[in-house]
Amino acid sequence: MEKLQLIDNLKQAVQQQVEITGQQDFLDLPYHKAILNREIPLNIGGGIGQEQTCSVLCLTFLHCKIRVS
Repeated sequence: MEKLQLIDNLKQAVQQQVEITGQQDFLDLPYHKAILNREIPLNIGGGIGQEQTCSVLCLTFLHCKIRVS
């Protein structure tokens, strides 16, 4: 499967999930918009990936800095 087709399938899956749960208004929230626009990863994962995702979210949407120990 091509990468772009996979991304389109993931976007469709996210949109279907919010429709099924009746949460279409979530698509207007910054986090969900960023997922659909491929600005942040679809999954957080763990360890270093989670740390990086949290840093991006914090800097982008909350305009703050975090300290990682």
